[in-house]
Amino acid sequence: MSHPRGEEIPRGQSSNVVIRTVPEMMRYGLKEFSVPAGKKVKFLLLNPDNMPHNLVLTAVGALEEVGLLADKSAADPKFVERHYVPDSRKVLFATEMVDDHSQAILEFVAPDKPGDYPFLCTFPGHWRLMQGVMKVIP
Repeated sequence: MSHPRGEEIPRGQSSNVVIRTVPEMMRYGLKEFSVPAGKKVKFLLLNPDNMPHNLVLTAVGALEEVGLLADKSAADPKFVERHYVPDSRKVLFATEMVDDHSQAILEFVAPDKPGDYPFLCTFPGHWRLMQGVMKVIP
């Protein structure tokens, strides 16, 4: 069951979320969605763009901190090996770097604490445009 507009999902169910990148725009096609606290989430990240992207889910309020760390980490040659995912405890979950015209699946259990959990692309410079919010609901 997909919830592309961020509708609430009945308690007890897992959430399937499809997020597409918008070609030539450095944006995700989905800016916000909701999932129940403590339930399984399955992301499908589709990348029809002509450049690679990832999806990194952060702790509440950590968007700018993780984004700036991604920009700073660009000078580290090992950053590529980590799929451009910054080394931070505020990074909760992340896809690998998804090549152009490819896809990735990310499965995890949503945090138990309700709140607005930002997601972003941490390829250097992308995060300022490529971001959204996963709303964890009780």
